[in-house]
Amino acid sequence: MKKISLLITAALCSLILSTFASTPLALAVDISENKSTATAPSKTSFQGSSHKGDILAGLGGGILLNPPVRFDLNMIGEYYLLDEVSLGLQMDIGLRGPTTFNFLGFGRYHFDLASLFDSHQLTRWDLFAGGGLGGAVNTNGNGNMDIMIPEFGIRYELTEWLTLGPDFSFHILTNFDNATWDFRILFVQAEYRF
Repeated sequence: MKKISLLITAALCSLILSTFASTPLALAVDISENKSTATAPSKTSFQGSSHKGDILAGLGGGILLNPPVRFDLNMIGEYYLLDEVSLGLQMDIGLRGPTTFNFLGFGRYHFDLASLFDSHQLTRWDLFAGGGLGGAVNTNGNGNMDIMIPEFGIRYELTEWLTLGPDFSFHILTNFDNATWDFRILFVQAEYRF
């Protein structure tokens, strides 16, 4: 079982590191005889500026599905290294039965929907996928390593500083003797951009 856990951990680290190898692509199109160019819409925030360097902090609520089904409170902090790549920390509190505390570092890739579909109307939408690694402890004194892979979500920028959206993630929990799973659904996660 330890070998499987180590292989999963190595695969997760490889996925996160490979995210950093990709760079944003720019698309230039010749639109007239005088060789002026127009750039396809890019991943930008509400006001048209880059996400790079943004810090987001937020709260969310949902459920954890591994029986017994529990309520989940989520706190998150996220930093954009690039327009498409962010790193962060999150804490989940599972309520019902023994209270569980999950602490997780994560990486996300944010898809540039505006460029993919050549539409400025999609600049407010943020579709992302990622993974993470951390630990979980509960009030019974049990602890586990938490491997989150994959995670998917979508957010909508209501204003230049507020985003809302759902988040879905699959978790493998192991103490290196036993392993179990959990699936988290955050029905809504609100994040504030600094």
